[in-house]
Amino acid sequence: MKSEHARQLVLERLRSDGTLRQHLERLGSTELLEALAVQLQAVAPGPGLISSDAALQAALCLTFSRDDIDAPTEQIEALLVQSRVQDANGLSRLKLDDGFRAEVLDNAQRRGVLQAALQLTHDKDRTQLAAKALDTLQLESAWLRQLLRNEPLDLDRYAPVQLQAICRARLALCECQHLRWQQPGLVKIQRQLQWLELIEPLRLMIGAPQRSPRISLQRDRFAGRVKELRQLRSFVDELASESTGELISRTFSKVQRHFSDRARLLMVSAQGGLGKSTLISKFAYDHAVSSRKMPFAYLDFDSAMLQPRVPLLLLAEVARQVALFYPDAFGIDEFIDNLREEVLLKSREAAAAEPESSKNRRRPKEDYFYWFRGWLEQILTINAAQTFLLVLDTVELVQSDPLAIEGLQQFLRELVHLDFPKLAVVVSGRAEVPELWEGIEHKWRVSKLQLEPLSVDDARRMVQLLGESLLEAQWQPQWSRKMISQSRNDASREPLSLRIAVETICQTDAALREQLVADIGRMGEDCGASQVDFVGRLYQKRILEHIDDPFARRLAWPGLVACRLSKALARDVLAGECGLTSEQAQNAYERLKRHVWIVTEEGGELRHRADLRARTLPLMRRHDEVLFKRICGLLNAYYLGKRPSTLQSQAEATYYQLLGDDREATQLLDHDEGGVLQQLLLQRQDDFAEQSLVTLELRVRQAITPLQDVEFLALPVALAWRHLDGAGQALKAMVDRRIDPRVLHLSRSIDVSPRRRLSAAQQTILIKTGRWKELLRRDFVEPVDTLDLHAAAFMANFLFAVSWMEEPWLHGFSRFLKSAEIADMAWTELVYLLLPAASISRELYHRVDAQLAKTDLRKRATVTTWLPMLRVGLAFGTQSLEMLFRALHRLRDVAKPINAVVSRAEFEILRSSRSLGGHRLESVDLPHFGMTNTSVNQDIYKAVFDILEEAGLRIASGGDWAVAARQDIRRFALAGEAGLSSPAGYLLAQSNGTLRGLRKRWNSSGRSNDLVQKCRFAEEQQQLALLLEDAQREAKEEVFLDNLELLEILCANWSAGLNEHFMDERIP
Repeated sequence: MKSEHARQLVLERLRSDGTLRQHLERLGSTELLEALAVQLQAVAPGPGLISSDAALQAALCLTFSRDDIDAPTEQIEALLVQSRVQDANGLSRLKLDDGFRAEVLDNAQRRGVLQAALQLTHDKDRTQLAAKALDTLQLESAWLRQLLRNEPLDLDRYAPVQLQAICRARLALCECQHLRWQQPGLVKIQRQLQWLELIEPLRLMIGAPQRSPRISLQRDRFAGRVKELRQLRSFVDELASESTGELISRTFSKVQRHFSDRARLLMVSAQGGLGKSTLISKFAYDHAVSSRKMPFAYLDFDSAMLQPRVPLLLLAEVARQVALFYPDAFGIDEFIDNLREEVLLKSREAAAAEPESSKNRRRPKEDYFYWFRGWLEQILTINAAQTFLLVLDTVELVQSDPLAIEGLQQFLRELVHLDFPKLAVVVSGRAEVPELWEGIEHKWRVSKLQLEPLSVDDARRMVQLLGESLLEAQWQPQWSRKMISQSRNDASREPLSLRIAVETICQTDAALREQLVADIGRMGEDCGASQVDFVGRLYQKRILEHIDDPFARRLAWPGLVACRLSKALARDVLAGECGLTSEQAQNAYERLKRHVWIVTEEGGELRHRADLRARTLPLMRRHDEVLFKRICGLLNAYYLGKRPSTLQSQAEATYYQLLGDDREATQLLDHDEGGVLQQLLLQRQDDFAEQSLVTLELRVRQAITPLQDVEFLALPVALAWRHLDGAGQALKAMVDRRIDPRVLHLSRSIDVSPRRRLSAAQQTILIKTGRWKELLRRDFVEPVDTLDLHAAAFMANFLFAVSWMEEPWLHGFSRFLKSAEIADMAWTELVYLLLPAASISRELYHRVDAQLAKTDLRKRATVTTWLPMLRVGLAFGTQSLEMLFRALHRLRDVAKPINAVVSRAEFEILRSSRSLGGHRLESVDLPHFGMTNTSVNQDIYKAVFDILEEAGLRIASGGDWAVAARQDIRRFALAGEAGLSSPAGYLLAQSNGTLRGLRKRWNSSGRSNDLVQKCRFAEEQQQLALLLEDAQREAKEEVFLDNLELLEILCANWSAGLNEHFMDERIP
């Protein structure tokens, strides 16, 4: 029997596969083909079979069994030769060869019996097509017959399961060339199915009913978020406004966009359980079904189908989705095919297997994006649409993969490479993703939306709608009010909490529901921040009281400490700890599978739902910490014992080790081979407490910019310093205009006792925070990066001004400077080395000065960053003066009041200088000094910079006025802001005393309370030394007083008298 079946399969293959026949002919197997021809002739359907009732019955079913055909056995046997076996819904069914089906149906059409045969099942098919409980096998055959009836078909009215059946039925009729077709073509059906598959998950998420023909939006379960939805609608501006205020706001935004070439990006962020995904689903669904003239694409990175590491595949998916809205658009299918071929060619190239012939077919990536933008612009114009909406959902999954975030960055960068003002991108994630627009901020108009728990009214409405949809008339309206009190507890008004609460009530016996509603209401009122999480308590209540099967209840609690639960794991590992026998555990596994609100089945395993797991693991631990750790230990041993051992199984084992006790997180992550463990922990980061070492380690290791204040201050000291050495390096920069609590935290953590050796980073933080006296007594630590070097040069500049060469730190710095390779230094370091170099040797000074003369400012340097450095250069530079005057010339275009660039003291020096022609400023009214956006301000600007440029020319010419001009420029520079306000402000902030008197005495109208700001204002008025002297009267700590005294001396010496120490004989 098996050999006969195999023979039939071979014959069928040869009959249907022309390529194989040609291949055999080329091999010269003529005799073989002739022999096979005889066999094929023997099994070819005769005219009697094609016109038989048995063949027509089989042709009118997509699949059939022998029992479905009412015909003699000989005819059925003959049909088997023209059929192939197909598995459907776990059953073995027969399906006619499509070519034979076409012959049978064409024959029936010519004989005039086809419509009569279809009429026999007409009523049965109508019933089948309208049924709610669908039998897939019967449905597919019913649709095949319905298509043959050629009645009008509106694809918009059918659910995905119906469209899938239509698609399979239409595919089976593809070879029916002689039948008249008024039905939609196969391509149109497939596009409609794909479009519906795109929006169906969104519809289910918001509980919208199945769409009806010609009705775009229908009532759904979504409640609240009125303000957020209004902001989202206004952002896209395609759907109608729902209020006059919204209309006015959107009109104003539209006018702004008209004059902008930038794309729009809205970052929607929220922690788990706040309904972020539901809000995005509501927003995306409304736009997809209401405005099919607007191009739309929705990328959910929780889908395994998306490959964010490859920008061209993201573009292919976006193009595919847009094409679903425009089935008649020209060229898009070919474009998508070319994209996928390009990715295949690149993958071959990466594997060093690309043939030479393919290299000529390669196109630059930019060409594909350019073509897509052009095609999209045509679509927008033809359909009079204003926006292409791109939604990126669950982006937090991309953030955990550096290659994926890089791919997404490239994708967005290429989309806006040429200005694309009609692009609107909505990004949704657990936290902001600034990496998406960093470096190309000028291409985007970025706005942000942070979700909070629902209001009381919105929470009640959500509960009411959800309850009515689940229990219908059994849901009591007063329950919503009882469950959601006026309590300020946010947790009880999170959408996740509300959904679990309603589902718990619905699955409870009707007689017990009223009491449960009251319990939940009380639970929400007294669930404070210090108590067990609201969701966790609901979850516990539901497991312990509302899983009817006691074995399933034991397996769920504490068995679901396991992230993924297999039958073998439940039976062989967890059964004993759950108080079950192996057989009971196996039965409990099957029953637990039915509780889809707790677990989802994936790949033959039960996966603990992530949104619940994050809330309930802490509760499981508190419920019985000893048992929790014991379960973690068993799971750790289970994965360690897996054979063959893989990196993934080892990472799983380590995950459970850390879940039970995370004290070794740092060492384990340091020895993580290939980053497998880190990737797994990032995927399950919500399983760990906010302040656990695992969470903090991942936060530091994943950061690419300095952590925000709250996150940084929560780090252990050692981890905070490690972050500073990595992504937090920017905190070392000497550019702060306000107190940064992160820098203050680091400074306070430094142990400066003599037995402790400082690192270069610690030395930099001490310099930045004004603890200079403590550093002077220690050995100099050589810098390890440019920020360390800049800080050391900054401090040395001021210390060498008072020539305290006997201090250890200055001795060490001098040795370092003599041997340093200055050719590799930036101008920001060189300018602070002029004065120390002049104090060490004349030859060293000239080397530094000559190098500075050849160095230019960085293009992106801001005025506030380099203005104090420029003053130092003007005071002590010689050959470099020409470059420094060129830099000064750039200030002409700065849109700031004159007093933001030149202090009043500097202005007075210019006005009193004969050598600089200061008489030209005598007409300036000092009350007008510093006015903004006035002709007076512009006139002062022009006069000041004319004088400074002329001073540069006079000094360069070396004429009679050169020496005097040089001295006046030095006086001018030393009278301005020197940059000491930042370390002075930080130093004051570290006092254990309150310094209230100082704050009060140095407070001025409209000025900030920030101590760096106060010191900066005092420095601009040449009063910083006075402020620091005043602070010493209030300070009590000896070390603090020593540092204050040193900074006071330096401030006084810098702005009053330093010029006299450096006359022409010292610095040419």
